[in-house]
Amino acid sequence: NLMEVMKSLIGLKKQQGVFECSEFYYPSQGIGRIYEKLAESVIAMGGTIHLGSRVSEVTLGQGRRIESIRYERGGDHCETSGDWVVSTIPLPEFISAIRPAPDEKIQLIARALPNRCLRFVALLVDRPQITDNLWIHVPEKHIRFFRIQEFGNWSQRMVPEGKTVLLCEFACNKEDSLWNLDEERLKEVCIQDLEKLGMINRAEVLEYRVEALEYGYPLYSLDYKEKLNILYDYLLSIPNIVAHGRQGLYRYDTMDHAMKTGMIACDIVAGDLPRKELIRTSEVTDQY
Repeated sequence: NLMEVMKSLIGLKKQQGVFECSEFYYPSQGIGRIYEKLAESVIAMGGTIHLGSRVSEVTLGQGRRIESIRYERGGDHCETSGDWVVSTIPLPEFISAIRPAPDEKIQLIARALPNRCLRFVALLVDRPQITDNLWIHVPEKHIRFFRIQEFGNWSQRMVPEGKTVLLCEFACNKEDSLWNLDEERLKEVCIQDLEKLGMINRAEVLEYRVEALEYGYPLYSLDYKEKLNILYDYLLSIPNIVAHGRQGLYRYDTMDHAMKTGMIACDIVAGDLPRKELIRTSEVTDQY
């Protein structure tokens, strides 16, 4: 709040706010190293990880337990099963894949859950540093991305020596022009807006890469809690499913919240916690 800002400016502020942190640990080769190490552990213990696989059908059997999961991988149709299913795929996609299909009310609620898509443009810039910030939020209406990150400020090992990488994030809807813009044009939009901000000139841009995320941010409506409670009750009626994470529970969680729900999911599968504990924990994040 404004008072905290003023105290900070004149040196009177004694304690940090909820979202402030003067220092923290960060993987030198990027946040993805956490999940790569987890994957290495899974494989070392005999597990199998199939990337590039899309769930197409979740079949319920006796006692409404999940009996099998069908998925598509590299053009092949595959099937697997297990004692437990832990899902972090978008909640609407998971519910739409269930067979026999849930009643119409459940399907309608799931299909109507809105979300914002994201597109990312990473620019390799021929300069050792552009700002001293990890990220900058950009509220100006005439700038089309809403946030900039500078990878070299997270870790110098994430960028080539003497250069840095700017990542610009665009929020959009699946049907709008930004989502459907070709990669070369989106890169141009990014460079133009960075030039407007006086941050770079296009001659400094050496390479670029564009990525897209269909499910970025859940969009809460005024009655979202009531709708989610109906969907959660439906999930709890299936004895061997644990859904968690931002998309699995349709919660606007941060990464640390998502990792916490992952740990709780493990405790549930191990039999140490009831499944309702996961939903209770996710509700706590709404208070931030």
